[in-house]
Amino acid sequence: MAIFSFVFADAVAVQARGPLLASLEETFTVSEAMLGLIAPAGTAGFVLAVVVTGTFAGRIPMRLTLFVGTLCTIGALVVMSVSSVYAVFLGALLLQGTAAGAFRGVDRVVLSHLHAENRSQVFIAYTLVWAIGAVLTPQLVSLVLALSEWPTVFVVIACCFL
Repeated sequence: MAIFSFVFADAVAVQARGPLLASLEETFTVSEAMLGLIAPAGTAGFVLAVVVTGTFAGRIPMRLTLFVGTLCTIGALVVMSVSSVYAVFLGALLLQGTAAGAFRGVDRVVLSHLHAENRSQVFIAYTLVWAIGAVLTPQLVSLVLALSEWPTVFVVIACCFL
């Protein structure tokens, strides 16, 4: 269940970036070109971490990887919520992507081991949970922005990982 919760929260974290671009542009007073760094910052660390942890999944402590990935993801989201400098925000986004990538690089391995008999059904559920998180994100962001400022969105997302 913890893996599915992380996957849901990760979908929310990834999909929240788009709806927040206008708020981020206004807060950090950066150009649209600088806003273009948001997607690569979040994705670069993710891809690298998935490749590394996935490659060494049988040789690294999986529980520790999942735990540290979760803690670092939460920490990065909190830093993003308090960032007053765009470079710090991007750095935290890079860390968030890297931490999530470390988690996601081993989570399917764990699920495969725990659910060898019904692996395909578990992976279908895994994909469905991510999709539900992704679809619900714009509504969540809109709700939070109606009640508060954009930094609160990242605090709410961090709480989704708990």
